[in-house]
Amino acid sequence: FRTLLTEGRTYGFARTLGTKSAVALFNADTQPTTFTLDGEALSAAVPEGAGTVFKVIAGPDWFPNAGSGSLTSGQTLDLGQGAVEITLPPLSGALLAN
Repeated sequence: FRTLLTEGRTYGFARTLGTKSAVALFNADTQPTTFTLDGEALSAAVPEGAGTVFKVIAGPDWFPNAGSGSLTSGQTLDLGQGAVEITLPPLSGALLAN
């Protein structure tokens, strides 16, 4: 596991196996939160030779009371382009995989 961010009640980590990676993001606050995933942290978490385009496997739309955020399930996100700004609704999260 590699921690990507900890800001208030927001937490994100990456898990890697071979050339596959997953990024898990959580907002445990009762307010929406917007945060930036740092490009350096992302490149350190993704193994060399692995793709940097991630699919949102489960976005905030999976949480029935969460409201809307900047991610939706099925969306693709290129994490290799530097810092990425993400908004998560309260009491929600997202799971991304390459």
